[in-house]
Amino acid sequence: MAAAPSSTTVAPDEREFVADDADRIAFLNSTGIYASDPLTGVTTTGVDDIDLWIGGLAEETMPFGGMLGSTFNFVFENQLENLQNGDRLYYLAATRGTELRQRA
Repeated sequence: MAAAPSSTTVAPDEREFVADDADRIAFLNSTGIYASDPLTGVTTTGVDDIDLWIGGLAEETMPFGGMLGSTFNFVFENQLENLQNGDRLYYLAATRGTELRQRA
């Protein structure tokens, strides 16, 4: 009877993921097996091929009560700032004397 294939078997064209400190530092600095291809400049990690939506959903939320990750927070803030700057009737605080009706 043949042994069942192990679930940790790595295909020849794949590399085994080992999350030790040396591997983390190599990934962070794009060195070792994570270095870019010198001819094309393309990374071998696939980090440059992440979809914006999937990458944004995968990010951790911002500290101090934020509900979005850093990418979606940047996009959201820019969108709202552009909306506010483009709306001539948008204001944050009422200037005294410009109300339509006088307060009692």
